[in-house]
Amino acid sequence: MSAQKKNNEDPVPKQQIFEERLFSEDEDPATFKNQLIALADSYGEQEHYKPFTEEEKDRFRARNTDLDIELNKLTKEKKAFVKTIDATMKPMKVEKATLVDNLESGHVWTTETLYSIVDPDTRMIGVYDEKGILQRTEQMKRGRGLQKTIQLPVKDNNDE
Repeated sequence: MSAQKKNNEDPVPKQQIFEERLFSEDEDPATFKNQLIALADSYGEQEHYKPFTEEEKDRFRARNTDLDIELNKLTKEKKAFVKTIDATMKPMKVEKATLVDNLESGHVWTTETLYSIVDPDTRMIGVYDEKGILQRTEQMKRGRGLQKTIQLPVKDNNDE
């Protein structure tokens, strides 16, 4: 191995290898293509970055500004539309949650006239609907059929 490769040095000095421009601006542009084909080892279409002019730069900036304005406008419209959709969906979601709860519990929450019948012997209350169908049973609690009894001393007439 050479001393250059051992030291990891470039064999070519650090100067520009290729010329910036192969042809002078005075030459006929129609001949450029044929000359480039003759000089090139290979050629074909490829994607690459190409520097742009100041005019193109200004056009890109103007388009970028236009897009920002359009996107901002569409974002506001989208938010308003989403609010409308959410407002429409909210009662549906509440109803759906209620239906799911009812299906899971096997009961429907409702308001109707109920009739309570107390059985003091068993200390139970039977709750019936308007059709006389037992809806539930519950134990008597104070204030709901069970009253606290206060024992008062009985005065005996013989004590006089």
